[in-house]
Amino acid sequence: MNVYSPSSLLDEEPLPPGTVVEAFDPQGALCGRFVVAQAGKYGLMPLYGDDPSSPLDEGALPGDTITFWVNGNRAASTPARVHWTTYGDVQRVDLYASSPAGASQNWFAAAMSQIGRSLRSLFTP
Repeated sequence: MNVYSPSSLLDEEPLPPGTVVEAFDPQGALCGRFVVAQAGKYGLMPLYGDDPSSPLDEGALPGDTITFWVNGNRAASTPARVHWTTYGDVQRVDLYASSPAGASQNWFAAAMSQIGRSLRSLFTP
Protein backbone atom coordinates (compact mmCIF):
# COMPACT_ATOMS: atom_id res chain seq x y z
CA MET A 1 0.00 0.00 0.00
CA ASN A 2 1.00 3.64 -0.27
CA VAL A 3 0.56 6.48 2.21
CA TYR A 4 0.81 10.24 1.91
CA SER A 5 0.04 13.45 3.77
CA PRO A 6 -0.45 17.02 2.62
CA SER A 7 -0.44 18.19 6.25
CA SER A 8 1.92 16.62 8.81
CA LEU A 9 3.63 18.33 11.75
CA LEU A 10 6.87 18.20 13.70
CA ASP A 11 6.87 20.30 16.88
CA GLU A 12 3.52 21.80 15.80
CA GLU A 13 5.09 23.16 12.59
CA PRO A 14 4.93 21.68 9.06
CA LEU A 15 7.51 18.93 8.55
CA PRO A 16 10.65 20.73 7.31
CA PRO A 17 12.43 19.54 4.17
CA GLY A 18 14.97 16.85 5.06
CA THR A 19 12.71 15.27 7.69
CA VAL A 20 12.79 11.47 7.58
CA VAL A 21 9.46 9.61 7.80
CA GLU A 22 9.65 5.86 8.41
CA ALA A 23 7.04 3.11 8.76
CA PHE A 24 7.46 -0.22 10.57
CA ASP A 25 5.47 -3.43 10.84
CA PRO A 26 4.68 -4.94 14.30
CA GLN A 27 7.89 -7.01 14.25
CA GLY A 28 10.00 -3.91 13.62
CA ALA A 29 10.71 -4.46 9.92
CA LEU A 30 11.14 -1.21 8.01
CA CYS A 31 8.28 -1.10 5.48
CA GLY A 32 8.75 2.40 4.09
CA ARG A 33 11.00 5.47 4.21
CA PHE A 34 10.54 8.94 2.77
CA VAL A 35 12.60 12.14 3.00
CA VAL A 36 10.41 15.25 3.00
CA ALA A 37 11.07 17.61 0.09
CA GLN A 38 8.14 20.02 0.50
CA ALA A 39 7.26 21.48 3.92
CA GLY A 40 4.44 19.64 5.68
CA LYS A 41 4.07 16.97 3.01
CA TYR A 42 5.33 13.44 2.53
CA GLY A 43 4.57 10.68 0.07
CA LEU A 44 3.49 8.95 -1.90
CA MET A 45 5.44 6.51 0.31
CA PRO A 46 5.23 2.82 -0.59
CA LEU A 47 4.81 0.49 2.40
CA TYR A 48 6.20 -2.87 1.36
CA GLY A 49 4.68 -6.21 2.23
CA ASP A 50 6.37 -9.39 3.34
CA ASP A 51 7.54 -11.94 0.78
CA PRO A 52 5.82 -15.19 1.82
CA SER A 53 8.38 -17.30 -0.05
CA SER A 54 11.23 -15.96 2.12
CA PRO A 55 11.96 -16.87 5.75
CA LEU A 56 13.00 -13.23 6.39
CA ASP A 57 10.57 -10.53 7.52
CA GLU A 58 10.83 -7.90 4.78
CA GLY A 59 7.58 -6.06 5.43
CA ALA A 60 3.97 -6.06 6.56
CA LEU A 61 1.25 -8.66 6.23
CA PRO A 62 -2.41 -7.85 5.56
CA GLY A 63 -3.96 -6.48 8.76
CA ASP A 64 -0.64 -5.55 10.40
CA THR A 65 -0.70 -2.28 12.35
CA ILE A 66 1.88 0.13 10.96
CA THR A 67 3.76 2.53 13.24
CA PHE A 68 5.26 5.76 12.01
CA TRP A 69 8.43 7.53 13.13
CA VAL A 70 9.62 11.04 12.29
CA ASN A 71 13.37 11.71 12.60
CA GLY A 72 13.64 8.65 14.84
CA ASN A 73 10.77 9.61 17.16
CA ARG A 74 7.42 7.83 17.35
CA ALA A 75 4.64 9.81 15.67
CA ALA A 76 0.90 9.89 16.31
CA SER A 77 -1.28 9.61 13.23
CA THR A 78 -4.71 10.34 11.85
CA PRO A 79 -6.21 7.82 11.48
CA ALA A 80 -4.95 6.60 14.86
CA ARG A 81 -4.45 3.04 13.58
CA VAL A 82 -3.16 2.26 10.12
CA HIS A 83 -3.44 -1.33 8.93
CA TRP A 84 -1.49 -2.67 5.97
CA THR A 85 -3.86 -3.81 3.25
CA THR A 86 -2.35 -4.75 -0.10
CA TYR A 87 -0.19 -3.44 -2.89
CA GLY A 88 -1.71 -0.52 -4.77
CA ASP A 89 -4.00 0.79 -2.04
CA VAL A 90 -3.56 4.49 -1.19
CA GLN A 91 -4.33 6.04 2.21
CA ARG A 92 -3.90 9.52 3.65
CA VAL A 93 -2.06 9.38 6.99
CA ASP A 94 -1.32 12.70 8.70
CA LEU A 95 1.51 12.54 11.26
CA TYR A 96 2.15 14.51 14.45
CA ALA A 97 5.57 14.22 16.06
CA SER A 98 7.75 16.00 18.59
CA SER A 99 11.50 16.35 18.78
CA PRO A 100 13.15 15.07 21.96
CA ALA A 101 13.43 17.64 24.75
CA GLY A 102 16.40 19.92 24.16
CA ALA A 103 16.78 18.93 20.50
CA SER A 104 17.14 21.55 17.85
CA GLN A 105 13.92 21.99 15.92
CA ASN A 106 15.93 22.12 12.73
CA TRP A 107 18.17 19.11 13.27
CA PHE A 108 19.10 18.91 9.59
CA ALA A 109 20.41 22.48 9.49
CA ALA A 110 22.33 21.89 12.72
CA ALA A 111 23.91 18.72 11.32
CA MET A 112 24.87 20.43 8.06
CA SER A 113 26.41 23.33 9.98
CA GLN A 114 28.55 20.88 11.99
CA ILE A 115 29.66 19.13 8.79
CA GLY A 116 30.59 22.50 7.27
CA ARG A 117 32.72 23.39 10.31
CA SER A 118 34.45 20.01 10.13
CA LEU A 119 35.24 20.43 6.44
CA ARG A 120 36.59 23.95 6.96
CA SER A 121 38.95 22.68 9.64
CA LEU A 122 40.46 20.24 7.12
CA PHE A 123 41.40 23.06 4.74
CA THR A 124 42.42 25.77 7.20
CA PRO A 125 46.19 25.98 7.73
